Amino acid sequence: MTERRDWLLAQMGIDQYRLRRPEVLQGEVAIAIKPTTKLVIVGLQRDELHHPFISDVLLSMIVESANVLYLSVEQLPLLPQPLSCLLWFVGHDPQHRYASRQILSPPFATLIGNAEAKRTLWQQFCDYDDNL
Repeated sequence: MTERRDWLLAQMGIDQYRLRRPEVLQGEVAIAIKPTTKLVIVGLQRDELHHPFISDVLLSMIVESANVLYLSVEQLPLLPQPLSCLLWFVGHDPQHRYASRQILSPPFATLIGNAEAKRTLWQQFCDYDDNL
């Protein structure tokens, strides 16, 4: 049936398009957050995920990498509400509050080279230390 329909549409000169992300039209797609997730990091680039600085931050917070979720800024609207874990924005200032516990830092390249930015980030982590 599908082949015949495709053939008929082609004969009538009607172009068919395939969706790159058909799941978008199937209703709301939410990101599943495991109960063991302790930290969500938003805004890191793929090459920054495994940087030693990130490893050091996780080690100092005693958070295993398996308990961290990395998201892009575009994925923010897909977060479930309310978010119960700590949310760290890297180089992005959100328009509204996604979680009761949010941390903001400058872009990763700035953060790595700026001792004051690292101090500020660390102070924010210390504010939520008892919740991790």
